[in-house]
Amino acid sequence: MPLFGWFPQMRNRDSVLNALNGHSDHGQIEIKKILPKISFTLSLQMRSKLLLLSQHYTFRFVSGLEIRCNR
Repeated sequence: MPLFGWFPQMRNRDSVLNALNGHSDHGQIEIKKILPKISFTLSLQMRSKLLLLSQHYTFRFVSGLEIRCNR
């Protein structure tokens, strides 16, 4: 699934790219760690959904602007 499919109301793609590029482990992304860096572009409802998902799934960075969710 394209990354921005998860963030439909996102206006500033650069902020997400910077958050992802600044993450120390590019193989695995913990949504809880990057959400504070991009939360200003997310609605409160979307942020809550992502935090809930992050408790049950591991988000893996595949390539470019794409993430995969593995349970």
